[in-house]
Amino acid sequence: MRYYAQYNENNKLIAIGTGAGGVEITEEEYNRLLTEIRTKAELVDKLYNEEITLAEVPTEWREEIQRRVAERIAIQG
Repeated sequence: MRYYAQYNENNKLIAIGTGAGGVEITEEEYNRLLTEIRTKAELVDKLYNEEITLAEVPTEWREEIQRRVAERIAIQG
């Protein structure tokens, strides 16, 4: 099976998948990225639902997680 990652013009990850497309990556890299994506989604949910505080989010992810929560709040009113 072929695994890939797709990046935008700023070299920001925008997609991962299997099959044709993007830059080929190893299965291990694919699984690592998938775990990171799922973990970040869980953190967004927990922060949004006030189950955790921003201080409990890993430092290197705080800005992104906070932005995603703010975007969710804006969409949901």
